[in-house]
Amino acid sequence: MANLAHRMGAALDRAIGIVSPQKEQQRLLRRAWNINYERSMYAAAKISRLGGNWTPVNQSPNEVIAASLSQLRARVRQLVRDFPYFARVVRVLTDLTVGNGHQLQARITDPYGKPVQRLNDEIEARWVRFCQEADVSGQQTLHEMARLAKRQDVECGEFLLVFVSDGGKLRLQIYEPDWLTQLSARAEKGKELEQGVEYDPKSGRPVAYHLSAPWTVGGSARPHQALRLAAEDVVHRFEVLRPGQMRGVSILVSAILLAHDLGDFLDAELDAAKASASWVGYVKSAQRAQLQKMHNVSKDADTGKPFEALRNGILEYLGPQDEMKLFTHDRPSGLEVAHKVILRALAVVAGLSYEFVSGDYDAVQYANLRGIRLDLNNQMAPHKARHARHFYTPIYRRWLDQEVLTGGLVIPDYFRRHWYYQGAFEFIAPELEDVDPLRTSKARADEIAAYTRSPQEVIRARGQDPDTVLADIAAWRKKVTEEHGLPLPGQPATPLKQNPAAMGAEE
Repeated sequence: MANLAHRMGAALDRAIGIVSPQKEQQRLLRRAWNINYERSMYAAAKISRLGGNWTPVNQSPNEVIAASLSQLRARVRQLVRDFPYFARVVRVLTDLTVGNGHQLQARITDPYGKPVQRLNDEIEARWVRFCQEADVSGQQTLHEMARLAKRQDVECGEFLLVFVSDGGKLRLQIYEPDWLTQLSARAEKGKELEQGVEYDPKSGRPVAYHLSAPWTVGGSARPHQALRLAAEDVVHRFEVLRPGQMRGVSILVSAILLAHDLGDFLDAELDAAKASASWVGYVKSAQRAQLQKMHNVSKDADTGKPFEALRNGILEYLGPQDEMKLFTHDRPSGLEVAHKVILRALAVVAGLSYEFVSGDYDAVQYANLRGIRLDLNNQMAPHKARHARHFYTPIYRRWLDQEVLTGGLVIPDYFRRHWYYQGAFEFIAPELEDVDPLRTSKARADEIAAYTRSPQEVIRARGQDPDTVLADIAAWRKKVTEEHGLPLPGQPATPLKQNPAAMGAEE
């Protein structure tokens, strides 16, 4: 077909050349360019019958997000409310990322590199108190706010946190990202506005945020008048997927249609199962009218057909010419297959394992459980690091400035070495319990003995502070030996040999 079209086109070119040789030459050059262009294209980009009407349009990330954001969020939230697996994904990601909260480890050292333990302990103690009082409403601790921010991150694709002052003390307030608005908002000269975010077009850096309550607040409707907040007073974070992106999108959006289809499939299967269970059989009788009257048989309001609602344990006595037949329900169903396929897709989208999303551990064995846990650890590491960087870090830095300015912490050279103090800390994320602690601890001990891993690294990987662990051990030893006069525990028991040869198995 392609060769025939080429020959017909060449014949047309020659016919045109009789009248206008110049026009013929232009058509020949254009035809040659088209052929070379098609040969140089990716096969996936060519338009053919196999692609059908699949011709997506390239748009900027902000145009795509602005056109879809409200509807996407409404659908994700509805699925989280009504679809158990979406609710589980949000809960599992929140639990694994935040858990009971990331623990602060201050790491301030003197000019010789020795930890300033007194100052580090004071910072950590005051931070613990701030975590209890951080919420301006007094309803949540900082770690509970961290969980809420992560939920917002999963459901909405972004979270919005505002620094406020409460009697001169630093406090925090979380807003729905929906409060970012373009209505009644005006950008300053030289700045641009994108979905409530005012930014510098030269660098893309946000300079202010415009907020307005999109619904009734406190029992009365707020006017749609935007409140402009400086960027340094707002923590607005999301995962940047394309350069220039100003708003975030939930990681669950690509599973919305699949989850909706699965919900419809489940509803249809349940309806079919209930219908099958309700209609158990039919009765043939030569005396139909008399039999119906005797059993008070009524007629279906929709179909007009007679039926009788039977109760469990009822035995029917029929006449010599009567016959009763029970239905057998052997309708095949692809529910289980579709269920697993869609939940696997949801697990891939969320970056979790199928078992975590479905709660189905029937086919899990020890051999693949370790692989699942290792893969999950690798998948969750970026979530934990990003949440520490996006949520805890900006709050800690703002809090540390406030503590020094108000005299809560006395650090004489703080502002002279501001860059150093603002980076001398670490947030330790919660750990995921190991499948085989005995085997893992033995491997870690071997790595420490071979100088390939430090004890501090092992302790931090467990979500603990090395200094706190050592202090607890020292306090325990003192309590055992000095206060109670007991000997210290002996060495840990040697792990049992588990290979067949060591247990006496023969070849």
